Amino acid sequence: MLDHSDPKGAYSALRRLAVEDPKRARQEFCELLDGEKDCAAAILEAASGPGEGRVRQLIANAVRSRPDKDKIVTYLLRWHQSETDEFAKRAIGAALDGVDKDAYKPEKRKTLVDPAL
Repeated sequence: MLDHSDPKGAYSALRRLAVEDPKRARQEFCELLDGEKDCAAAILEAASGPGEGRVRQLIANAVRSRPDKDKIVTYLLRWHQSETDEFAKRAIGAALDGVDKDAYKPEKRKTLVDPAL
């Protein structure tokens, strides 16, 4: 079981499980998502780094059929835009199926620059 009090250790363990036992890694991530929000947020941020496609793929597959995947849709959308790993991108796309992506778009901010220029 992942140690929810140590996000760095939990991420390292999740990363290792993604290779050794993906099914268990998905279960562990789902438990984490249901539990400590701060630890889950730290893990999602760590998974956003370069070279973490396998973990992003695992997370996308773990939440694909969950009704509460809206908890991480903003991460999935960001990852989908920048993902270079074809397997991770496909898994993220599958997790985003049925999601109203427009509902998660950030509001346009007013700027000091006149857009007409």
